[in-house]
Amino acid sequence: MNDAPNIQWIADNNSLAQACQTWQTHSYLGLDTEFIRTNTFYPIPGLIQAGYDDDIVLIDPQAITDWTPLRDIFENHDIVKVMHAASEDLEVFLQLLEILPTPIFDTQLAASFLGTDHCMGYQRLIERLLAINLAKDQTRSNWLARPLTDHQIRYAALDVFYLNRIYPILSNQLKTQHRLEWHKEDCAQLIQSARLKALPDEAWRNVKRAWKLNPRQLAALRAIYAFREQTAKKSDVPRNKVIPIGSLWTLARFQPDSLDQLKRIERMTPVCIRLHGEAILTCIREAQTLPESALPDPLPTPLPSQVKPWIEAIRDYCITQIETLGIARELIPIKYLANGMVREYMTSGEFTVPEMLLETLSNWRKEFLLEGGLIEHLNTLQKQSQE
Repeated sequence: MNDAPNIQWIADNNSLAQACQTWQTHSYLGLDTEFIRTNTFYPIPGLIQAGYDDDIVLIDPQAITDWTPLRDIFENHDIVKVMHAASEDLEVFLQLLEILPTPIFDTQLAASFLGTDHCMGYQRLIERLLAINLAKDQTRSNWLARPLTDHQIRYAALDVFYLNRIYPILSNQLKTQHRLEWHKEDCAQLIQSARLKALPDEAWRNVKRAWKLNPRQLAALRAIYAFREQTAKKSDVPRNKVIPIGSLWTLARFQPDSLDQLKRIERMTPVCIRLHGEAILTCIREAQTLPESALPDPLPTPLPSQVKPWIEAIRDYCITQIETLGIARELIPIKYLANGMVREYMTSGEFTVPEMLLETLSNWRKEFLLEGGLIEHLNTLQKQSQE
């Protein structure tokens, strides 16, 4: 391996096709993107970096018109696509190529399974594994400018160059600790999450304080949220440019019926009211006329204070198991698990893992819960509390 990458700039379809033909024979491919996202809904790709070993190519998305060869690479399951903190890059690829690379190996996620800090930045991970300090000065560079500076080109190339260095290190460490399959499951979940993110039909349920709204108000929230999402996508502007997120709950709660009343809603700007006021009022009116059968069910209320000891018991047990495994704490959704299990307990009087909760968990997390003895531990505590 060399100390510096061999860099090739690709700005035509033929060169991309030739590079992709070479990659078809490799077992892995380092991948990264640079993009701009300040005043748009969708990220604007400025650069795609890809490479195997020392050979790094920088692909100009502004110049390529035929992405078929790269799509073929993305769909080749024999080539592992190595990425760091892949979520935003996956969004770029889904928008640009309309498919996602699979399978992927996320180096940030791998580090979490090996006990390092969750969401460790790329520079810190390279420093920890290779004792190399990478510059961070181009993070917010203008990647749409042409030509790119020599400094930008080197910065972008090194991102993939060192990905290719740390991939075998992390992969071998995961194998040694018998966590490679866990990592594969979570990488597959990242891809699935990227697909679902493009269809956020249920995201309105996560609006802060939504549980306080009645079904009719929830219907208004659902309609307003959908309008906000669809309009932002169609106009390619940030969601908050359509309706500020801080206005959603108040709109659903008070349901204004005129432009004058809209002006009294917190954080609603004159521009928002001028551009979208009538459409927002229409969403509210339509929600008000829905039949009862079409209204959403009430959202779960916060758990009562008397179940706090059970929440803490689940949390403490999970933390102990996490520390024994030596993985990052954030890999186990402790709050989600505790809330789901305690709600089930309040309904049935028994500690079980709700089927709906199990359906959202990867296999290794199910094993963590069901084979790790959590339910037995809670049942023991329950018996002790009754004696």
